[in-house]
Amino acid sequence: MACQKVNAVVLLLCTVLIVSQVGRSGAGQNCFCECMKKCIPVGVLSVQECAEECDEACRRLGFDGEPRGGMEFCRKLGS
Repeated sequence: MACQKVNAVVLLLCTVLIVSQVGRSGAGQNCFCECMKKCIPVGVLSVQECAEECDEACRRLGFDGEPRGGMEFCRKLGS
């Protein structure tokens, strides 16, 4: 339980850093996808847990959460 809270805080901080680098206007569209790119390779959380944490972190920052289509949306955005 404590580990999950630490992971959530770390993920939120990573998302804040991503947003500050991408810029507020671009980050709104990409917040979830950029967060997932950082979360999944860490390997501490499952893909589903990363999606939940990224959704929550982006919403806390005032952006949309997980887009319709989730990771498929992110894959299309990246191509």
